[in-house]
Amino acid sequence: MFVATCSTCGARSLFHDARITGLDRTEAGFEARYRCWCGAEDTVVFASARCRPPSPARPPPRGRGSGPVAAPPPSRRARAGRVSP
Repeated sequence: MFVATCSTCGARSLFHDARITGLDRTEAGFEARYRCWCGAEDTVVFASARCRPPSPARPPPRGRGSGPVAAPPPSRRARAGRVSP
């Protein structure tokens, strides 16, 4: 199943296997031919992952835990100079 917009009537619809009239693998990806609910034949191309340009790197999430990590405060024993090596 896939969603496509008909170039004849302009309706965006969900098409299931009974509406798909052909499926071919091309250099650009997969080309699906389907019959719209208005009766028109149309084609849609789904680009394969190797044909897509790489997605831009997303910035790190903001909020809790996303900033630099601060060192924990020294323990009481370390402040008193009683830490064994």
